[in-house]
Formats: sequence, C-alpha cells, structure tokens
Amino acid sequence: MTESEWLACDWPHDMLRHLDGKLDDEAFMRFSVLCCRRVWPLLSDSRSREVVKATEAYLAGQLTAEAAAPILEEWERAHQAGEVNDLAGGCTNEALESVCGIGFGHAAQVAKACIESAGYAASDSLRVADAPQPQITEAWLAAELAERLAQCQLLRQLFGYRSESGSKAADSGAQTDRGGTWRLQSSTLHRPRRQVSSGRPAADGILRCVKIG
Repeated sequence: MTESEWLACDWPHDMLRHLDGKLDDEAFMRFSVLCCRRVWPLLSDSRSREVVKATEAYLAGQLTAEAAAPILEEWERAHQAGEVNDLAGGCTNEALESVCGIGFGHAAQVAKACIESAGYAASDSLRVADAPQPQITEAWLAAELAERLAQCQLLRQLFGYRSESGSKAADSGAQTDRGGTWRLQSSTLHRPRRQVSSGRPAADGILRCVKIG
C-alpha cells in the first residue's frame, strides 16, 4: 500500500493488513480497545464493559495478565451460557471475543464486528417499526460506512503511514515490562476457528493470559 492509498483507504481491514509486521502486536490491541469504546453505548452488559476496561488497564500497565484473566473468563462463561446481551443483536460479542487478542487478525475481527454493530443499532428502530426493507438497509449501510471511515481515520491518527520496509514500531503505546513476558493464549474451550474471508480473521474465542517468561 502506497502512502496515497493509505490516506484514501476506506477499509480498516486493508489498513490493518498493511500494518501487519510493522507494529508491535499490542498496538493492534490498543486499536481494538478504541473501536470498542466507539460502540460503548451498545455494550449493555457490565461484563462486556469490564473486558474492555481490563484490556485497557493491561495495556497501561495497571493490571497484570493474571489479574485480567478471571474477568475475561467470566465473560466467556456468560457468553457461552447465552447470558450476554447487547444493543446490537449480539454483534458486539464478536468484538469482545478478540479485543484482548494481540496482532492483526484479532484487530480485524474487532473492527468488523464494531462496524456491523453500528449498522445494526442504526437500523434497529426502523426494523421494530416494520419499515420497508430498503429503508432499513440504507440506514444500516450508511452507519457501517460512517464507522468504517471513522476507524480508518483512527488508524491514521494512531500510527501514521508505515512503508513496506518499516519495522515493528517502538511507539505502540503498549507496556511490555510487567514482571515477565506475557502473551494472550486461546482458552481451553477450543471453539471452532473461523475462516478468513471478507475481513473476518481466524479466532478461537476469548483469550486467557499465560506467563511464558
């Protein structure tokens, strides 16, 4: 992707793929958190909000991975039990599955889920009022476009253009020295992996934190 293409891009997935390998993995997590903050009113379950808050605290060095793990695991338990509701027809749950995941793939899933959440929420009142389907679709697509463009602008503001030869950034904003090396690992629930298509990356579901060093 050239710089002019970066500046004109209106698909977050393409921009995230361009940044893959050019940023510290946790920089993608920071973008994911901000995407969730953009649809914050749609996260009506307090457990969903706690996952985002825990991820924010982890990135800021205010919470260890060990301390964050029970929060993530409780959300996953509730989600598996069908207890987690939102105001976007369940669309935000796919964002919550990956908000604490490191790397390009998880960030792409969060971005896509938040875009869909915006579309659902914008068209929901029309759907309830039994409005004509073309009107519902128009509202959905307009909201999705607005969210896509906002996410693209967010990526430009956060990271700027990185050339193809760019190396991993040292300015990701993530804290890495937290009493050992931490990574986020798939839970033992072994949920089926999704296929990578239409911007949807593979993902195993909610993540737990494991110390590896």
